[in-house]
Amino acid sequence: MKALVLFSLLISSSSFGQVLSGTIVTEGRKLLTESDFKVEGTVNGFAIYELAVNSEGEVTDAKFIEGNIKSTPTKIAIRNYVIDFEFEGATYYPKFQHCRVKITTYKP
Repeated sequence: MKALVLFSLLISSSSFGQVLSGTIVTEGRKLLTESDFKVEGTVNGFAIYELAVNSEGEVTDAKFIEGNIKSTPTKIAIRNYVIDFEFEGATYYPKFQHCRVKITTYKP
């Protein structure tokens, strides 16, 4: 029984693996887009982006917050990656909510 509870907790929290903070996390909105939070780039590193999400679950804006990536093409590739994320939508969610996501880049 304990194993079943542990397994279900791991499965339910997997979509928030790299969704770090924000009102989306506190309200429990789920990420519908399957993602491993990794992007192929020109350097190895990470970037944290703040996403604005409307009530329908669409990401409307992505802003670079911090990271160790200096390459502009890699930052643009990450932004294009996270802008396609889709979260759970409903009419009872506020017009806009925010969250921060951490994306890891790797050199092929």
